[in-house]
Amino acid sequence: MATYDLAVSFAGEQRALARRISERLDGSGYSIFFDEFHQGSLWGSDLTIALNDVYEHDARWCLILTSKEYVEKAWPNLERQNALSRFIRERTGYLLCLRLDDTLLPGLPATIGYLDLRTSSEDAVHGLLLQKLGPPSHGDCVAGMAESDRELARSVIAACYRRAIFTRMVSEIDLPAMYDSIGEAIGQLQRLIPRMVDPRLQFLTLQLVRSLDEIERFRNASSETFSLNLSKELRSRIDAEKIETIRVLLDIRRSAAIGVQLPTSLCVAHFFTREAAREPPGV
Repeated sequence: MATYDLAVSFAGEQRALARRISERLDGSGYSIFFDEFHQGSLWGSDLTIALNDVYEHDARWCLILTSKEYVEKAWPNLERQNALSRFIRERTGYLLCLRLDDTLLPGLPATIGYLDLRTSSEDAVHGLLLQKLGPPSHGDCVAGMAESDRELARSVIAACYRRAIFTRMVSEIDLPAMYDSIGEAIGQLQRLIPRMVDPRLQFLTLQLVRSLDEIERFRNASSETFSLNLSKELRSRIDAEKIETIRVLLDIRRSAAIGVQLPTSLCVAHFFTREAAREPPGV
């Protein structure tokens, strides 16, 4: 079984697009090779060997963001050569090319179908990727995390899976309900941390506590009880901490290989009671 459902190959100029695509799929439970997700394993590795393994052997599909910059740069060229080697050897639909300009991918037959981002939205591309990939199907690539820690990671995600954390501050929110719910999440996380053995899981959970604690501290920055009465600056600062919380939750999900779909961004969802603040986030 492949380690990754999808390997993403791109030039640095398209990193933001590659990140958005990868994060959405990662949040849906797919195993994605996007270099930022694997900095620890790549650090100190011979990248020529590591990338050869990824793009020629270890992924079910390879998504290439085709652009002028992509065909001109050395590392994308290395990734492309390895992916093409797999394509030529197996003669299957391994390569998924997303065209960003008129540049053609050297070595790929002109008859191979492309998808053009200039005529398709990112949402449409995401939907087609879900169709192409099918259900997640990958090997367990978690290095050394005990099942007991994976259960604790699931509990961490469950503690934070609430509207109080995933809702943007432009929503209509009862602030005491939000702060109280976030305080409950902090308390649950603090009780889980001493039971953790995996040092990375401990570190990430402590990061969650820090971000959530920063949000709770904003309670003292204003006497307002309704979100829309806060200043735009204060709402933005709270949103920034919530976005950081989501980033860490996705990292925990990825590190523990937990097959649960998480939102990858904040949503608009109004709530006015503590019970509603504890409910799962909207989409």
